[in-house]
Amino acid sequence: MYSTWRVRFCGFRKKLIDSIGYALGACQTADQQKLLNAILHLKYEKIICIFSKATWKNEQFIFNIPVKTIILPLFDIAIQQLCGCFPAENGKTVKNTDVGSYLEFILAVFRLRNLNDPEINDRLSLNHPLIQDLYACIEKIAQKKLSPRTMLILNVKKNSGFQDIPDIIYAVACYITGEMGEGDIVISGLNEGEDSHNTDS
Repeated sequence: MYSTWRVRFCGFRKKLIDSIGYALGACQTADQQKLLNAILHLKYEKIICIFSKATWKNEQFIFNIPVKTIILPLFDIAIQQLCGCFPAENGKTVKNTDVGSYLEFILAVFRLRNLNDPEINDRLSLNHPLIQDLYACIEKIAQKKLSPRTMLILNVKKNSGFQDIPDIIYAVACYITGEMGEGDIVISGLNEGEDSHNTDS
């Protein structure tokens, strides 16, 4: 029965919208885990977009997925994809409708610091070369004054001089550096209507 269900799922995956991630819940039930297994057969970029919805729809989701074998490798790819949209060589921006999803997923992964795992914390440290690349990319997006679409409704207390920076960009920068106080960044809700586009798998 599962194999038949998976075939049907894969047959529709080119039309699959990212909001199917909402159905993953905390990924604890048998049906949610079956759905996860099917999603993991998609392209990495597609998985990231789907996970970007799952991680914020249910905050326990990211803690119930194998961090070191699934979440962190996808985190690396999300950073690489994001940086690839803003190359340093010619300064031209590459149009990609998934930028907001990459940022949402990256922001969610930084919550794994709450696990107090030294290996994970080292991986998310600004001392790590890939995190340094991410920070440089975030600075570039801020300088270009771009406003990526995101489903996150953020309440952000910004320092003076940073009011023009989009909330999602400011939030990721703060999570990278750790320069924020309690209550400075609050996810107050989700605008699920923002997830209106399909992406190819």
